[in-house]
Amino acid sequence: MVLGNWFCVAWDIQTKKPLHDIARLETKNFAVEVHKNWLNFETKKGKHICNFYSGTVDGEFYVHSKSKDNLMVGEVYKLEGKGSRLHEEGYYFIIGYGYHDDEWVGCTQEDLDFFRAWFIESNNHSPRFVNMDNIDSLNQGSVYLSKKTGLNITS
Repeated sequence: MVLGNWFCVAWDIQTKKPLHDIARLETKNFAVEVHKNWLNFETKKGKHICNFYSGTVDGEFYVHSKSKDNLMVGEVYKLEGKGSRLHEEGYYFIIGYGYHDDEWVGCTQEDLDFFRAWFIESNNHSPRFVNMDNIDSLNQGSVYLSKKTGLNITS
């Protein structure tokens, strides 16, 4: 049983392993979390700042994304460390509407193809790779309710 209309697929930028939770990145002053088909920017104390639908943000954290219809793909990261220990911490994501013809389908091949095209276009300067085999297309509503109630709700 799914409890929401929106899916999330995300991978850790460093390990390239799937995230089995709603993707979220916290910095010194802010947090960036996927929500439906947009990113939610808030203060560390949880005060909502804005919804972000597409484009680029550079500052305490970085967002590079692209949207179409009810789908958003991209990456959210921050730089940690200094000198030779400088590294990225964050996630790649695909988020969107998970129903087709009143049936829950989650992330589709078309969604993966859109992500793959964005990924190749935006990361051609870097030898990054994300394995899209056996993706974990999470239902955002089910994950949220599971966290709030402690119940094991799968999507």
